[in-house]
Amino acid sequence: MTESDPDHDIDANWLADAKAGDFSTMPFPFTWNRSVAFAHIIDGYAVAGGVERCMEIADKAIDSEPDPTTEREAL
Repeated sequence: MTESDPDHDIDANWLADAKAGDFSTMPFPFTWNRSVAFAHIIDGYAVAGGVERCMEIADKAIDSEPDPTTEREAL
């Protein structure tokens, strides 16, 4: 007989609740391992507004990065 893993059972329960839109049972602390499981149930592209919007966000982040050659010269 296989032993039950209480953490797995807890994770299965709150993940099922989160999939249904109920976030009240999410564990605290919300650990990195649990955030990974949670991330797999979210369509991040849709949340961000689609692939094109994700590309805009990435481009803005790249554009706002300081130029390392300019910063090195300033030192």
